[in-house]
Amino acid sequence: MHNLFSSFHLPRIKPLLPLLLLLLLLLLLLLLLGVLLLLLLLLLLLLLLLLLLLLYYYYYYYYYYYYYYYYYYYYYYYYYYYYYYYYYYYYYYYYYYYYYDYYYMLLLLLLLLLLLLLLLLLLLLLLLLLLLLLLPPPPPPPLLLLLQLLLLLLLLLLLLLLLLLLLLLLQLTNYCYCYYYYYYYYYYYYYYYYYYYSYYYYYYYYYYYYYYYYYYYYYYYYYYYYYYYYYYY
Repeated sequence: MHNLFSSFHLPRIKPLLPLLLLLLLLLLLLLLLGVLLLLLLLLLLLLLLLLLLLLYYYYYYYYYYYYYYYYYYYYYYYYYYYYYYYYYYYYYYYYYYYYYDYYYMLLLLLLLLLLLLLLLLLLLLLLLLLLLLLLPPPPPPPLLLLLQLLLLLLLLLLLLLLLLLLLLLLQLTNYCYCYYYYYYYYYYYYYYYYYYYSYYYYYYYYYYYYYYYYYYYYYYYYYYYYYYYYYYY
């Protein structure tokens, strides 16, 4: 039975081994090419997003400083418009922090996707090196040493990439927690600030109202006093 198997099946499989190995190498090369194309597209998307963020920051700082001086100039001459601009200023900062957090989270997610693609690329390269090392014709000693060094380098890169992935995941979880904590803190701070500001504003208004009322009262009293004084005099 052993002689029958070796004489019948093995001659049929042996001519196909190089073709199968060649097809496997071509499949690995196609996978590597696809991963490289995905990495290139992701890098272009990151560059485009960074460009949009730079343009947004430029527009924000220009608009902020222009609006800052205009706001205080307008507030100095037209005090009763203060509430309108205060609400506008508050909502502007609210939307600014919202979109900033959105873009920052998107950047972190894109970096996470980039690291995952690099991890896949490293795994494919490791598989390709293992296939080259385990092929029946062993490579010559210089090439074998070079392949072994490359394999060690890829393993170190893999460990470093796993560490970066862990740090990025920790950053994402920490950022989500801090974002929601500071968001609620910011909301309640502005709520109480607006409440106390309104209270002091009305107190200030009534204080000046009564001040001017007594001021005119004493003014007329003083005026009539002098009028009668000069009259009787």
